[in-house]
Amino acid sequence: NIRTRTPPTMSAAAARRRKQLAKKASAEASGGEGTDPVSARLQSLLSDESDKSEETAYEALQLAQSQVRRFVKTGKYDDATQLAYDVSMTLLEKMGRASVASQLLNLLVQVLNETHTECTPEWTARFAKIDAAYRAAVTADATIDAEERERLGRLHLQFLRGVVKWSDNLGTVRYGAQDLHELLGNQCWRMAGAYQEEDSRAAAAAAAAAQQAGGDVDEEDEDASVPWLRCEAVTHLSLAEKPSSIASYLKTLPAPTADELKMGHDCPASERDALLTRSVLVLCAVENLRDANILLRTYIADIES
Repeated sequence: NIRTRTPPTMSAAAARRRKQLAKKASAEASGGEGTDPVSARLQSLLSDESDKSEETAYEALQLAQSQVRRFVKTGKYDDATQLAYDVSMTLLEKMGRASVASQLLNLLVQVLNETHTECTPEWTARFAKIDAAYRAAVTADATIDAEERERLGRLHLQFLRGVVKWSDNLGTVRYGAQDLHELLGNQCWRMAGAYQEEDSRAAAAAAAAAQQAGGDVDEEDEDASVPWLRCEAVTHLSLAEKPSSIASYLKTLPAPTADELKMGHDCPASERDALLTRSVLVLCAVENLRDANILLRTYIADIES
């Protein structure tokens, strides 16, 4: 008699595992992340036009952060940066959530540096779109107060500083891309104005409180951050080769006082003149005598006269 061996029966767990592996291989063969539940959930959240709540935005942020890190870990650098950019723009343009988007934007800059992604004109244009969308989202949100609006402005300022630094390290232009310097310079000037308004309100409140208490007004460090931000603004605008923008900003500042114009004066220099001097020195330092000449001529013709 010939004995026949009964083939072993596959357990239910082994069968499920085999089916999962086959499904995964099929998805990878078709290019797809389409069956990935994280990606599917993320796309579902972003495509829902009716739900713009903060809770939904934060869930989308967490899913996007997870996907970006996974792409980086698996060497899919282009997918990582593209996803971070696309989700950030959706959070800003469709959902109006600047605070949530700022966290993903910081991750985008981090990934660009970690993966040594080169600064290209395409990325420069993308950051210009991000800047416009971010400021529009902050302006359109009527639910945030002045303090939160200022905080979001500071976050955007830090983001743009990181972008300019990345373009300097991984770009082809010395000191960074000019268009990015322009974005940063304009944001610095806007934040200087916001700080000045806040300092004025705080100084008025402190003066009223001191007068009521019978004490003296403490004027130390009033507008302490404003001069530095304006100096930073004209520096970046000089590196962006924007003498006309510098002149338009200087035109908004008060003219020097009689004491500031005296020979050998003891008071600080006029802020307008100091910023002009700084701008010209930066332009000369980078051997841009053309724009230094344009700025001086514009200042003499349109501002000082």
